[in-house]
Amino acid sequence: MEERRTPPLRVSMRMVGTGVGVILVLWVALANSQRVKVDYLFGSSEVRLVFVIIGSALAGGLVTALAGRRRQRRSRT
Repeated sequence: MEERRTPPLRVSMRMVGTGVGVILVLWVALANSQRVKVDYLFGSSEVRLVFVIIGSALAGGLVTALAGRRRQRRSRT
């Protein structure tokens, strides 16, 4: 079975892209510090928008990472 290797340039470009994305999310989040109402399934609360933005970015990153793992697992079989 042949092992696929990613070229070093692609890995470094992914790191640069991730770094730029993190900086942009932090910049937007820190510029939005007002309080907003967040409705949950069983209630609501007021939180700072910065926490909503960062939480959403982390959740999106987690979903993306899990989807990438699933795709890699499927391509191996």
